[in-house]
Amino acid sequence: MASAFTNYNQTVFLNRVKLQGVSSVSASYNVKTKPVNILGQGCVNQVISDIPESTVSITRDLNFVDVLQPYTGLNRNLRGSIHYDNRIMGFDEGHLTSYSYSVQYGQTPVSTADISVFGDMGYGLQDETAEDSLNASGQYVERQVKVPRPSDISLTCLESTSNRITNFSFDVSVPKIPVYAINNKRPVQVSFGWPLVVNTSFTMEVDDFTSKRMFSYLTDSAFDSFSINVKGIIYDANVLTEVDGDELTMPDGTFLTLLSDDTYQVSQLWSFNSSNTRLISQDFSASADDVTQVRLNYQTYIGKNRGGVSGPMLRP
Repeated sequence: MASAFTNYNQTVFLNRVKLQGVSSVSASYNVKTKPVNILGQGCVNQVISDIPESTVSITRDLNFVDVLQPYTGLNRNLRGSIHYDNRIMGFDEGHLTSYSYSVQYGQTPVSTADISVFGDMGYGLQDETAEDSLNASGQYVERQVKVPRPSDISLTCLESTSNRITNFSFDVSVPKIPVYAINNKRPVQVSFGWPLVVNTSFTMEVDDFTSKRMFSYLTDSAFDSFSINVKGIIYDANVLTEVDGDELTMPDGTFLTLLSDDTYQVSQLWSFNSSNTRLISQDFSASADDVTQVRLNYQTYIGKNRGGVSGPMLRP
């Protein structure tokens, strides 16, 4: 009887680098068809009506600098593969189309990257020598683990200096436009669909927060601003060993380590700032069983000149 593949049997590679912190990954493709109808006979056949659509979604716990965030501003191909046993689910010519990052008090930061695939996707063996191989495996780069404490997360938005922010979420839509030509399975060009749209939300416990009147936004032309700065502690990592001194490893060969807080340093983990954003909605809530809260939702548009924003998103 065949055995199921557990999380210990699976690894994810992207552009020849093994991804750290992956908590879930999904990949799918969809082939569109349409019927061929003949007068007096009805449907006599079905044909493929459009280019197949493929998507990949990767969710990770982020205790290190994210290698995917810069692709929100880089128009470059991504090639990846999910490995299990001696098989892979791979893809090529992927482009990042959505990226989100969220932090909640007392929890590890989480990021999700959605990738649209304009090339091939499917299953196969891990034979890299095959001409049509989708194997994207490569090196494992050990990145420094950075653990953010509540005091290491600095957030500034409307009236946040006197009201406690408990969580925030950041989501950027990165539309891509494929251009096809006759007799080509793959696009001859993939371009940005400007502008990029950034939605950011902050949840605060209310002390003295006061909301602006809704109609005042119709005559107020001033932009709002906010800033997000997340740092993390870099702990010393000590490799665990057995009684005889042999180093303990995971099934994929990585060492088991214990983080020590004897010595540490604080380093930058994630940041984003905007001075040309708009507060588009406020959600106020109060109940007998919880504190009063308000959720502020901002929207920012980023054009090709990228004015008014700063952070790891790069220009193409």
